[in-house]
Amino acid sequence: MDTMRPVRLLASLCIALLVASPLTSAGAQSGWTPVGDPKGLFSIRLPSDWQIADSELSNVVFRGLRSSAAGQYLVSTLAAHSPAQDADGMGILAVAAVSLPRRVAPAEFGAQFKHEAPTSWTVTQEGQAHIAGRDAYYVYFVMEAKRVTLYMVIAYFTVGQTGFLVMGGTANDQVAIRKHFTTISKILETFQPSAKLGASLPTVTGR
Repeated sequence: MDTMRPVRLLASLCIALLVASPLTSAGAQSGWTPVGDPKGLFSIRLPSDWQIADSELSNVVFRGLRSSAAGQYLVSTLAAHSPAQDADGMGILAVAAVSLPRRVAPAEFGAQFKHEAPTSWTVTQEGQAHIAGRDAYYVYFVMEAKRVTLYMVIAYFTVGQTGFLVMGGTANDQVAIRKHFTTISKILETFQPSAKLGASLPTVTGR
């Protein structure tokens, strides 16, 4: 039996998650608002001018997973965005928690998704990293989607048999990238899976 088949199914249908982010070190941000998913599986912090996506935008972001056969492995989601009136385009961040068939390292989890990446993805950088005090695997890429070009990154985490895709992004435009990616990077560093999944406290690496 191919125990990674559910992960591959999720990977092949993950193209509907139109989000990304850069990976730089940043601690918890003072004055930011903590938010969590409906199932209580993870939390992040958002800047005061960011907001949780309404049902319409959330459905667009996660439609591919929810409507597919692989949607049965999707456990919980959360999407957020910068002010909608941003002239340079919104910054978007989304987190998806998925049930895994077995325990895998973040690198294997990420590699399975990358293996199924569509031809519309152009990978620019990837590798292992320590994000939010945890081992992770990241992939930066440019994505063509419905006549829009997005600059993307996905950070993959695993806790037990739960995998997390923490994603952020914006238009593939230098103005939008400069405006949003620093903030998205800082949001990534606030990601915290729930202790009820067996998640340990994040470790602090030397700076």
